[in-house]
Amino acid sequence: MQEGRWTTITPSQFAHEREIDLRRDALLATIGILVVRFTHRRLTADPAQVRRETLAILAARSRFP
Repeated sequence: MQEGRWTTITPSQFAHEREIDLRRDALLATIGILVVRFTHRRLTADPAQVRRETLAILAARSRFP
């Protein structure tokens, strides 16, 4: 599901797409890829904080390869 899209989806469609997202995230985790999600609102309203969080995540992961 593409967050922030303008189309309206039903709760059932949302649940289905959310399930797909979670399964994909779990699959990526098995190969060491961490999925981090930020909302459009946070990216546009507080990009500096998002940047700080992203850098902190990268720093933490570099300590534990």
